[in-house]
Amino acid sequence: MSLMRLLPRSRILLLLATALGLICGNVLADKPGRGKGGGKGSGVEQAASELRQRTGGQVLRIVPEEGGGLPGYKAKILLPGGKVRTMRVPPRDGGQ
Repeated sequence: MSLMRLLPRSRILLLLATALGLICGNVLADKPGRGKGGGKGSGVEQAASELRQRTGGQVLRIVPEEGGGLPGYKAKILLPGGKVRTMRVPPRDGGQ
């Protein structure tokens, strides 16, 4: 039996779109230069690198966040055990 007979077209399209979004999201999340400052050594890249080293996981998403007037980063990490965890990274120094 084919997949087309088991599932309506709208569900197949939704599954394909979801799979494509997950694949592209993971590729873009770990791509250097994606965020403020861009390029090597940017705050986003440093924060992502620190999280990868600290957790051994994969950075799914990282975004700038201001809390208490200080810039930092909020990230979603896929841990080696398969769990997703949200973590915050404080700024490194006053310049960033």
